[in-house]
Amino acid sequence: MVALVNGVPRTLTLKDFLQHFLDFRVDVVERRARHRLAKAEARLHLVEGLLLALDRLDQVVQAIRSASDGPAAKASLVSGFGLTEPQAEGVLAMTLRRLTGLEAGKLRDEQQQLTATIGDLKGLLGSRERVLKVVMDEAEVVAAKHGRPRRSKILLDQSGAPAAESDIREEDVIPNTPSLITVSSRGFIKRMPTTDWEAQKRGGKGKSAGRLRDNDALEDVLSVMAHNTLLFLSASGRAFSVKAHKVPEATRTAAGSAVSQVLGLPAPEHFPTLLPVSSFSDEDARLVLSTTAGGIKCTQLSAFQKIKKNGLGAIKLDEGERLAAGALARPGSTVILASSGGMVAHFSLDTVRVSGRTAGSIKGMKLKPHESLVSMTVLPPDLAQLVAAAQAATKAADDAEDDDNRSSDSSPQQEQEQHEDAVSSSSSKDTGPWLLLITSKGHGKRVPLDGISIKKGRGTQGITGIKLGAGDSLALAQLVMSRDDDVVLASRQGVMIRCSAADIRAMGRQGKGVRVISLNEGDEVQTVAVVPAEHKTALA
Repeated sequence: MVALVNGVPRTLTLKDFLQHFLDFRVDVVERRARHRLAKAEARLHLVEGLLLALDRLDQVVQAIRSASDGPAAKASLVSGFGLTEPQAEGVLAMTLRRLTGLEAGKLRDEQQQLTATIGDLKGLLGSRERVLKVVMDEAEVVAAKHGRPRRSKILLDQSGAPAAESDIREEDVIPNTPSLITVSSRGFIKRMPTTDWEAQKRGGKGKSAGRLRDNDALEDVLSVMAHNTLLFLSASGRAFSVKAHKVPEATRTAAGSAVSQVLGLPAPEHFPTLLPVSSFSDEDARLVLSTTAGGIKCTQLSAFQKIKKNGLGAIKLDEGERLAAGALARPGSTVILASSGGMVAHFSLDTVRVSGRTAGSIKGMKLKPHESLVSMTVLPPDLAQLVAAAQAATKAADDAEDDDNRSSDSSPQQEQEQHEDAVSSSSSKDTGPWLLLITSKGHGKRVPLDGISIKKGRGTQGITGIKLGAGDSLALAQLVMSRDDDVVLASRQGVMIRCSAADIRAMGRQGKGVRVISLNEGDEVQTVAVVPAEHKTALA
């Protein structure tokens, strides 16, 4: 550390720093003792003069009365009684009350106390050990008055000895707090506390998410924890990583830093997918990737544990094909793919074989002409089982009904849609979980997951997820687990709004949805992120 030593800046070790501070405290104690000694000696000198005057009181009074003025009286006292000038001044300033015997006794007591104090101060100045003891006693008083319990922890290794410096990770000294990560289409990223976005009612105009540069738009908004590893997946199929806390923190209105600078890349890259990863060591963890052409691929997450600075290949893409989305999954999960035409396909991840990093994708969803895959949602195994069980129970109840309760001229497809809408109108409409569907024009809704049937195989065209108006298209689909979650929407022009998931109406697949955000002319929704309720609780 750097400190000023005798007015000169010097780099000191901890031992040197403490030694200089000890020398400073010793100097303070000694200078204070010398000051008190000088004051005590001056007072003792004056008290001795007063006592001498009291012992020869009549002669002193006679000398003062015979003097013509004050200076003559002082000169008479100095020459006739052997007093010094300060003592003579003290005698002349003495009031009549001091002439009593009681006051004389007080002066003799004060003389004894001053003599003892002077002896003690001289002893202190002559003993280094006593000075150090005073320094220690005063330090203990300060510690008792202002001290706080130690906040840091000393880490011990397996033998019980203090851990080596190399064993202490950077995350050990960084609080694991929630944040919002925003990325723009031109590759600028920043990290903001989630408290910068208080919840608003749906349909509002939102707040500016930052000073976007010309021809720039928000690409992704992600809720993360500081200790997460951010896994960047580029549109060209390469993976990069960085710790979340290493993303520069900025204010809500700041433009952010270049992603290429944060990742140390020589040239800018486009990253359609950004995932927070807490651990790469889980052998059951999977990384699921989908492409704009409807392809899907599943790879073990552990294959991305060691990512070099120049990235790591994640998927082989055909000409004209780009990476659309990525998600983390486990065996038993199910996948919901969504197309720009508002169609959704729900199938088990077990139908997608696990392949290596450099492999290509297989057919996940059949797309109509001029449509593309816009979103992929992965349901964890426990949630997938609950959804499957709810769908099976509802289907069994429907099968038990009489044929007279069904429309005789309904087609199988119509019967299937009626069944799924009935599921959507069940209690799950209020309890969730839901698939949040947001269109490019700012409309949205929550569809209960048990209203989106799980198909036996992949590669289908899917079913209707949301009815689209003229010129509208599905922008994104996200999983919402609780009504207490918050939803963050961002538009291409950089307007962001945060509202409660409960404010977005839950309805069946055939509904058009409600207006979630009011957009300016020519603007459209670019990205959607869900802030989980547990992240909000961590801020309380």
